[in-house]
Amino acid sequence: MAPRNVMVGLLGANTVVLGGWWYAQAQAQHGDPRAYGFMMRHFTSGEPQLLAGRWWTLLTACLSHQDLMHYGVNMLTFSLTAPALMPLIGAPGVLTLYMGAGLAASATSILWPYIVDPILHGDRTSLARRRYHLSQGASGHKVTRIRWGTLVAS
Repeated sequence: MAPRNVMVGLLGANTVVLGGWWYAQAQAQHGDPRAYGFMMRHFTSGEPQLLAGRWWTLLTACLSHQDLMHYGVNMLTFSLTAPALMPLIGAPGVLTLYMGAGLAASATSILWPYIVDPILHGDRTSLARRRYHLSQGASGHKVTRIRWGTLVAS
C-alpha cells in the first residue's frame, strides 16, 4: 500500500462525503429532505444508528464533515501528521490508526453518557445523557494521530 494512495484516498473520501452533505443541504433547502436523511442515517454515528443495525456508521462518521471549517481543520491536521507517521508505522499503519481511532471516537461518543457521565455526576441525570446524540468528523483520530506521533517521537 503506497503512502500517497492512503493520503489521497482518505482526503478524497472526506471530500466526497463533504460534497454529499452540501448536496443534501441544498436539496433540503429546496424542499427535498431525502438526501439529507440519507446522509444523517449513513454518515453520523450514534445510538439510533446502532439500534437500527447501521453498524458501519461507526466508521463512515469518521469521513463525515458538514461544514468547511470542520473539514478544513481536520484535513489540514491529517495532511501534516500522516506524512510524519508514514515512516514510523507505514501506510497500512496510518490507515489502521485513522480508522481505529475514528471507531474508538464513535464508540466513546455513544458510551460516554452511560459510563462516564454517571461516574462524573453520580446519581444526577446529566444534561449530556441524551439518547439520540449523533456525531461525525475526524477530530477523534486527529487527537490520536498527534498523541501517537509525540509518543513515537519521544
